[in-house]
Amino acid sequence: DLDPGEGTIKDYACGARTYDGHTGTDIMLYPFPWYKMSINQVWAVAAAPGKIIQKIDGQFDQNCSKNNLTANQIVRQHSDGSKAYYLHLKKGTLNVKNIGDNIATGEFLGYVGSSGSSTAPHLHFEVRD
Repeated sequence: DLDPGEGTIKDYACGARTYDGHTGTDIMLYPFPWYKMSINQVWAVAAAPGKIIQKIDGQFDQNCSKNNLTANQIVRQHSDGSKAYYLHLKKGTLNVKNIGDNIATGEFLGYVGSSGSSTAPHLHFEVRD
């Protein structure tokens, strides 16, 4: 949601393909998203080097509606202090590294899934400073 005002919603193209309060970029699997997820076709990779500061795995990964469930995710902190969030990953596919370990640019983080509040397989990518 690129318009921080309450009740006004704008996506990357000033359209309405988002919802109020959504602060990341959703990268959808297309075409045949559920099939691509089932065969582990789409990787999530690190956009920049950083340290793992949060890692959640084991959550159900075939959600198809908005809910209050937790997403499988990796959160990384970069050297400038910013944090990158990679959400909705597929259960059991996250990188084997642990919290505190470093990840290089382009390194595998996990396969894209549909865990947490998710309507279809996609990667929610977000950078916060």
